[in-house]
Amino acid sequence: MVMLPFYNSLARLKPNCYDVEAYYMKNNEGNAEMVYLYQGDRYIGEAYDVESKRYNDCRAEWTDEDKENYLFQNKEQAKFHKLVKDIKAELPKLGVQDVWESDFISEATSDVEIIETPPAQQPEYDYEFDMEDIEAFAKSMC
Repeated sequence: MVMLPFYNSLARLKPNCYDVEAYYMKNNEGNAEMVYLYQGDRYIGEAYDVESKRYNDCRAEWTDEDKENYLFQNKEQAKFHKLVKDIKAELPKLGVQDVWESDFISEATSDVEIIETPPAQQPEYDYEFDMEDIEAFAKSMC
């Protein structure tokens, strides 16, 4: 599995086209550490092998390689959080607008004619019942 180190690389892709060609060279161990991505003749970016950047969670057993990988992953997370923060800062802020100060409301209410309508009549319900009819119905059901 590979991961893009630069998240803005996705912006270099053609609209609605996520097909890329990946090129790599194997190291002495036969692994591809870096993958170079192209879309046609256009360079998109590079991606690295996630497996090569794993580290041991137990700090008592850390090696120098674990420290480097831990630092690398923290830097990647910081880049991502900065990108999210920058995108969030560009979004317009929400605010509360006073309804009566709005031009739209004042224009809409300038030519309004108020018509009074009579209240709707509520139907009267007959809640009276005859207990003998209920008993007869219940006996006929048995």
